[in-house]
Amino acid sequence: MKTICSFVTLIVTVFMVCQYPSAQVIAERQAQYRDYIPGQPVPITVTIEGTESTEITVVETLPEGWLVGEVNRNVTVSDSVITWITTIKPPRVIELIYHAYPPETATGDATFSGQINGIVISGIQTLPQAMLKPIGIFQDHRDMWYSGTPGDAGYENGQYWISGRYIPPFDPANRFGYHFVYSEVKGNFILKARTSIKHSSPDPKVYGALWAVNSFEPEAVYYVFFIETETNGEGFAKAIWRDSLGGYFTFSAEVLDSEYDYLELVRDDQTFSTYYYELGIGKRVHLHSKEMPNMDYSILVGLIFSSTDEDSRGYYSDVELITASLVSEWELY
Repeated sequence: MKTICSFVTLIVTVFMVCQYPSAQVIAERQAQYRDYIPGQPVPITVTIEGTESTEITVVETLPEGWLVGEVNRNVTVSDSVITWITTIKPPRVIELIYHAYPPETATGDATFSGQINGIVISGIQTLPQAMLKPIGIFQDHRDMWYSGTPGDAGYENGQYWISGRYIPPFDPANRFGYHFVYSEVKGNFILKARTSIKHSSPDPKVYGALWAVNSFEPEAVYYVFFIETETNGEGFAKAIWRDSLGGYFTFSAEVLDSEYDYLELVRDDQTFSTYYYELGIGKRVHLHSKEMPNMDYSILVGLIFSSTDEDSRGYYSDVELITASLVSEWELY
């Protein structure tokens, strides 16, 4: 959002040039992702701020052929147009949040437009179609869900690195933000990797993990495995899963008695299992298994990273993805 100084300058300028009344509002549109994937929802937020108590009419138009999904306000929807009439009472800032669904056949740039009391909504206007960015053995990488600073990933000398700063809001469905290096996989698989984290802050919340998820939707069913290290040096192996669309997560954890080596995530039909190699005992240790009947046959599998420290990076070496079938590029998008 603009600073107070620039906000005042904007209001004065609009009043002098356009002769709008003194009760003004401004609105800015933000997209959760930098691009879109056909058939996958894009969370959109329109943030609205006003100088005086006033009634507002928001008219938000999605790209042609796109559908409106979940909306956090009582709005009217007609085709690809959202209309919201309400009252804003400063200094309150209000948000219109909705999911925009591109059709499976969508191609090229997608253009959003909108007005609030006749004033054009600023911010993101165009989203490009996502293009595959292959990395190492994986088909693509991208930000997922509630991301902060845009993440990135690389592959150098047999090692993957993933970055990105994510501060998830409180959310009853426990939806978080990650940067995801992945392939779309059909059926059974084994994903193995050695993981390490480098960070600069004294007490960051950092997650470097192996992940299997149904789709890019924030409410998607998932299963994730990672090692969590406390500031006192104590480590925990954790498996976390959400087995219903939009539901709450559940987890299983145990204290590590010694240093660990690689992590392993395995699918056998509808059963997902996690293992790690504990150096102190020199054995592959089974942490957890869970039947996931709502996990699709074709899912996204790979490496994720999330941190509250923007200088952190997750590193993954000796990565193996053993599977009978990867979804080809033309099937993926």
